[in-house]
Amino acid sequence: CYNSEEGVNLEQMMAKEPRAQGQVEILDKAYKLWDTELNSVYKKLYTKLPSAGKRQLQASQRSWITWRDAELKTIDAVFATTDGAQMYLPIRKSFRVDVVRERTLTLIKLLEVGDEGSKLG
Repeated sequence: CYNSEEGVNLEQMMAKEPRAQGQVEILDKAYKLWDTELNSVYKKLYTKLPSAGKRQLQASQRSWITWRDAELKTIDAVFATTDGAQMYLPIRKSFRVDVVRERTLTLIKLLEVGDEGSKLG
């Protein structure tokens, strides 16, 4: 599970890397890690839900993917106005990581609620 400790680790790695290209590589790796974690948590949550909950989660995830794709295009469009300045590339990548990280954290919280609920019931 990707946790806040690893988030701090990302910040530390970024702080230690003065080159924009090095920061981009770190952020690309972070995006892939968050995306992998998102898929893992989604599958865990999906298996714990009854049929109606599974259908709702699928619909929600499909809507989120549509939103994510539009959001990433918006981020890219805004940063396209910077004329490709290298100093903005890590910032752009950071915005992209945030999009996937936030969805992952939401699904983690939902999974935790489901886990707690099953302990109570």
